[in-house]
Amino acid sequence: MTAASQHELETEVRITLDKTARVILRGRLDAQTVAGCWNDLQHLRLAAISTLEVDATGLRFCDSAGLALLHYARSIALKSATPGALMEGWNQALTQVLTQVISDIRHSETEETRERAQLYPRKAP
Repeated sequence: MTAASQHELETEVRITLDKTARVILRGRLDAQTVAGCWNDLQHLRLAAISTLEVDATGLRFCDSAGLALLHYARSIALKSATPGALMEGWNQALTQVLTQVISDIRHSETEETRERAQLYPRKAP
């Protein structure tokens, strides 16, 4: 388990007797925090788990490195007759990321418009 401060990631891993692994993510999943979580998932590959659940509903931020990790989690080969990874909260985490991207683009466009207005002021006729 990896503890987190306000700007980091907390990763909680629980494995039940029926070999179900539940990974709970809270905080920021980004280029700076993804390595610790990656290691936790690598350890799960070696454990004979039958089901993997990733709960990403506690993420406040997820960048492209975090999305890559979540994609990797979906590909972990499980040791059961019907392997499959359950991605709880995947849609919510993805929605949060896309909302942030859209907000950043809008903010960037607003700043660009202001800069253009300052550089090229309109002249009165």
